[in-house]
Amino acid sequence: MKSKLYKTALLLLLASLVGVVAVFGWPQYVKHAEESTLQSVARHSHQITAVEVLRLTETGETGPAGSVLVHYQDSRRGVASRQTLVGQQASDLVQHWGQVSFTDIYMAGCHEPGYVMRFVAGRQSILEVAVCFQCQNVSWRSAPFTTSCFQMTTIATDKKSGVEDLKTFLTQLP
Repeated sequence: MKSKLYKTALLLLLASLVGVVAVFGWPQYVKHAEESTLQSVARHSHQITAVEVLRLTETGETGPAGSVLVHYQDSRRGVASRQTLVGQQASDLVQHWGQVSFTDIYMAGCHEPGYVMRFVAGRQSILEVAVCFQCQNVSWRSAPFTTSCFQMTTIATDKKSGVEDLKTFLTQLP
């Protein structure tokens, strides 16, 4: 009888501990994961071999080049064009991405991304990010079961913001 009571008490204590860690630890984990995943392109810039750029359609779940799942909205978006950049073009895009600064102060916006970028090192995906230049938001999977959304800082708030250069680069792709 004592053994059963002891096991039950131990199980309840363990369940309580897991609950406390989940409640208080998960937000810290997600915050670290958000910062870490956004910085992953810079950390792996010398290893990135390609960047796949998907230009999304304005409406619809399918487009001439297929469809993609935008995790932030859990919705399918049509792909107007799909291009894989390698060599100097990939390096240039990585550099433009590295010049963009972000704020975790989320400003509600339309978040109707015009582009999805996939940074790839060999066969490993480093980061997949959806970019909306209308509301200046980016979204990505920062942790399992979690999608994050940050605001890109604009020239109005940061003179060194690389948002316009990134937008120019992407819109000039064929």
